[in-house]
Amino acid sequence: MPYIVGVFVPVRLGVGPIEGLVPERVPHITLLYLGEKAPVLEPIPLKCFAIRVTRRLVALPPHRPRSIAQLVEGRGIHVLREYLVSKYGGRERWSDFVPHVTVARIRAKHPDIGAYLEYVRRHVGEAEMTVDSVSLIDVKGGSYVEVGRASLDC
Repeated sequence: MPYIVGVFVPVRLGVGPIEGLVPERVPHITLLYLGEKAPVLEPIPLKCFAIRVTRRLVALPPHRPRSIAQLVEGRGIHVLREYLVSKYGGRERWSDFVPHVTVARIRAKHPDIGAYLEYVRRHVGEAEMTVDSVSLIDVKGGSYVEVGRASLDC
């Protein structure tokens, strides 16, 4: 599916490549999977809000981890996602939304998740930011190219 709606996150990911773990190149929070059809984003009638990218790590999805991610805190991110789902629909991978920034992709057949989490934990920090817009992102080929943007009401 080549399009998502998301928020680019200005954090520096200091995770280097190790066997079976590939660092994420473009830090972002995916809010909505759209599939093949990209809508024209309209201004969003929600107020800007603050979020915090925490040092808390998770392996996602829980039943068969394919990535390591930092959790994101802030009620506004849930409200924004609910608005986007009601406005644009979208295709969801999991039923429960877990706001996160992917740090690395797991490429090992039999990963040692605990070891990966410990390795990544040494290389990430917390960050706070204001969400004032969302981006329509073309993810074809893993390139994460912004093709549209919608502002919130700041």
